Amino acid sequence: MKQLTPTSAKAIAATAYLFAFPLVMRYRQMSRQAIDATSPMFSGGFGTWLEGSVTEPRRSGSGRPMEDVVYSSTWLDLRGEPWWCALGDVPAEVSFVGSLVDLWGFLIADLEPGRSGPVLASSPAPVRGVPDQVEAVVRGESEFVQVCTESRWSDPYRLPGVPPVRPDLVLEPLSAHLGRPAPRPAAAMTWSPWFEGLEATDEFWACANFVLSLTEPNPDDRSILERIAQIGVIPGAPWTPSAHPEAVLEAIRDGMDDAISDLLEGAVGADVCRRPRTRRADMDRDYFSRALAALCPSVRVDG
Repeated sequence: MKQLTPTSAKAIAATAYLFAFPLVMRYRQMSRQAIDATSPMFSGGFGTWLEGSVTEPRRSGSGRPMEDVVYSSTWLDLRGEPWWCALGDVPAEVSFVGSLVDLWGFLIADLEPGRSGPVLASSPAPVRGVPDQVEAVVRGESEFVQVCTESRWSDPYRLPGVPPVRPDLVLEPLSAHLGRPAPRPAAAMTWSPWFEGLEATDEFWACANFVLSLTEPNPDDRSILERIAQIGVIPGAPWTPSAHPEAVLEAIRDGMDDAISDLLEGAVGADVCRRPRTRRADMDRDYFSRALAALCPSVRVDG
């Protein structure tokens, strides 16, 4: 590994932290919901819905009743095969928003009532034998995708305390939808362990390397991937602090601290939790904004 000065290591670490932060925090959500059975947010595994109802406060001076919103999400493991996703009828009195989001947090598809035909959620790998009914094959840059939905009553003066029903959403592996034998399952995964607060420790780098291995490198990120490899942030590689002199390792920690401070400062007064989900083209190499958006969970039922 190329020997670095502490000054260079610190600057690279700050960049690397901002770059990997969205992936690590999205992995936190996936781990808590679909992997770690001891988590209070565990839904039962991949393909199982986690739902929560949130009551919104009255709007000052409007006289509007309190409103219930149903937030739902599930994670899909796309390594073995694509998943069929088809939105059913949405009652006219219910407002519905749905989306598919990859591990970077990038929006890869909207689910729009009356407009969205069936889609196949796929890993970055090519898909063969796409059924004619499929409107589109949607893929992000990761082998795991989150499906998120939000529904609420359109009528602000309905009786309070009555939550809307989440519209019917058919979500199943393609083989199950077609009534065919399932393909050979993907290899068993040895997951990177998660604990709360990991993102502020040296274990962040080990987790980043692991989660980067679950993504398809985007050509737009080539230069930053080459740069951060100098401190050992490499997809699928082990994180080995012993590979660095102590002065460089301390500089890497200082770079992480600087990045965290910049993020916390940038979040002050910023309405990051109400930003709409964005596609890669909307942010591309704006790594700071990508990290800032990741400060807010993408699903209200999983904080």
